Amino acid sequence: SMSADGKAARKAGEGNSAANRKDDRCDKESSSFDEEQLAIREKWGEDEVPGMSPERAEALGLQPIQLEQGYASSQADLHPLLAGHMGTRTRFLRHIAELLLQNSTHWDAIESRTRECKEEFGAKLATARVNEKAYSAAAAVMRKIMDRPSQVNVWASSCPALLRGKERDLALQTPGSKMYNEVLEEKMRMELVYEAVTELVVIAADRPVRIGDIESRYQKLHKRASFASQSLFALERSFAQELRRLGDGAEVLDAFDQALHASLRNGTLDL
Repeated sequence: SMSADGKAARKAGEGNSAANRKDDRCDKESSSFDEEQLAIREKWGEDEVPGMSPERAEALGLQPIQLEQGYASSQADLHPLLAGHMGTRTRFLRHIAELLLQNSTHWDAIESRTRECKEEFGAKLATARVNEKAYSAAAAVMRKIMDRPSQVNVWASSCPALLRGKERDLALQTPGSKMYNEVLEEKMRMELVYEAVTELVVIAADRPVRIGDIESRYQKLHKRASFASQSLFALERSFAQELRRLGDGAEVLDAFDQALHASLRNGTLDL
């Protein structure tokens, strides 16, 4: 019969194998999502367009447009967001089309149909965006600390004062406002980094911190950032589908979009 020590060793081995399989699966999922995110950024560009992030453009099913030969306007005459990346151009034109729709005679009826849906999803999307940005920024900081391990002590000593400052800033903002969410995102980023470097300082009390110690904290934040990004994308897609179901003026919006695209070719915007 197997001794108690043998059974314990076997159980521990099985546990380690299961943990390793889980880590391998998480690493593969994380790597796969990184590739998806890179593809989205390459497709839609990095420039910020108000209300039209790459994730939202993807969720709406938009397709990037390219300036073709024969367009009336030269590159120099175009707005920077129109003259650059074709994905950014498409997002910017869609943003303008949405502004046109909001100022059209159709808007009151659309607002009446979709108000409750926008209120319900608005708060969820705001929270999801804050989480995604905070986790992604914190993971980026830890990635830099991997290259410069001496930064562990710098962050550990500076974070408490920085956090107190952000807490004061946050108290001055109106909850739910754009500035409130920006300050909250920065505060979350600092909290996440501070938590990670504090763990490393504890390790340093017993032995020198190794690159693997920093990398494990980076991987943890990176996986959380990936999950937050996936959650945001799923929410954007659900929001777009629900608005379409309620009647969000998609036909009128598409007509404005097409008119804007045509204006780049003939130099005239016909509404």
